[in-house]
Amino acid sequence: MKTAKKIQRNNFIELERFIACGAVLLFHADIMPLGWIFVEFFFILTGLFTMQHMHSLSGLSPAQERWYPLIYTWHKIKRLFPYTTIGILLMWFYDAVAYHLNGIGLLKWILYLPTNLLLLNGFGVQAYGFEIQDGFKAPDLINFQLWYIACMIPALIILVFLLQHSKKSRVLVCSILPLILIGILILLDGTIAGWHQDTIQLFGLDMRALAEMLIGVDAWYVMEWLKKKQFRTSQRVLLTAAELLCFFGIFIYSWISEQPFEILFILMFAISVTLSASGQTYTSRLNFRFFGFLGKISLPVYCFQMGISSIFGPLFPGMKGKLIMGIILIAFSILVYFLVEGIRKSFRRKRALHA
Repeated sequence: MKTAKKIQRNNFIELERFIACGAVLLFHADIMPLGWIFVEFFFILTGLFTMQHMHSLSGLSPAQERWYPLIYTWHKIKRLFPYTTIGILLMWFYDAVAYHLNGIGLLKWILYLPTNLLLLNGFGVQAYGFEIQDGFKAPDLINFQLWYIACMIPALIILVFLLQHSKKSRVLVCSILPLILIGILILLDGTIAGWHQDTIQLFGLDMRALAEMLIGVDAWYVMEWLKKKQFRTSQRVLLTAAELLCFFGIFIYSWISEQPFEILFILMFAISVTLSASGQTYTSRLNFRFFGFLGKISLPVYCFQMGISSIFGPLFPGMKGKLIMGIILIAFSILVYFLVEGIRKSFRRKRALHA
C-alpha cells in the first residue's frame, strides 16, 4: 500500500480549526447564536482530506480493498478515542452523581456506557429514552456534543466506499448526492441542522455529515485545479480576500444574528477550505507553529467542553464564570494533550526498538 505526497500542512487551516471549535463552544455557552454552523466546516474539511488520501492511494490488494472503508475509518478515528473516552467518562460520572444513581439505576447506566465509549451511536444501535432511574432517562449520547464524531464514523465508511467504487463517475456522484441528502433533510424538517428528533434522528445527522463530506470532495477537485494555475500578485490578493471573507464573514454574522442561511454558509465554507488548501493564497505563508498547536488541541477542547461546563458551571455563574470555565477547559485540554501524546511517543519508541 503506497500513498503519494500529502497536502502540505497549512497552519492557517489549523488556526481555522481552533476558531471553528471556539465558535461551537460559544454556541453551547449561549453566546454565539449560530456557532453550530461551524460543524459544517469540519465535515467539509474531512471530506477534502479523505479525497486527497484516496486519490494518492495505490497498491491495495483485493483483500485490502474489500475492507478498506473500515480500515481507513478505524485509522482516522482511533486517535480520537483517548479524548472522546475522557469526555464521555466525565459526563458519565457527573450524571451518576447529579442524579444520585444507585442499585438498578447505576447498573443500567454502566450497561449504557460501552456503546457510547465505542462511538457507535451514529449507527442507531443506542437505546434512547428508557428510564434509568426516576427523573432520568437515557439520552441519545452520554456526552451529546460528541454527536459530530459519532455520526462521522458511518458517514466516513460510506464516503470511502463511494470513492472506491465510483471512480469513473466520482464527480457526478459527489455533486448530485449531497443535493439529494440535504434536500431530504430540508423536506423532512425544514433544515439541515437540528437533532431531527421527530423524524430520522441520528440517521439525519449521518446524512448531514455524508452530504458535507461529499461537498469536501468537490472542494478537492477545485483545489487541484487551482494548484495548477499561475496567479499574479493582485489575483492572489483577491483570492486571499475571498478566503478570509467567507470564513470570518460567517464567524461575525454568527455572533450577531440568529437567522441562518445554511446552504449559503456551506458554500462559503467550501470556498474558504478550497482556497486555504490550495496554497494559492497568502494565508499559506502564515506557518506559525503556534497555529498548528491550536489546531491540535481543538479536539480535546471540543471533547471536554460539556464535562467541564457541567462540573464547574454551578460554581462559576454568569459571563465571568464562563470565561473562567473557558480557561479551565483550555488548561485541562493542554494537560491531557501532552499526556496522551507523550504516551503515544513512548509506545512508538518501544515498537521501533523491537522492530
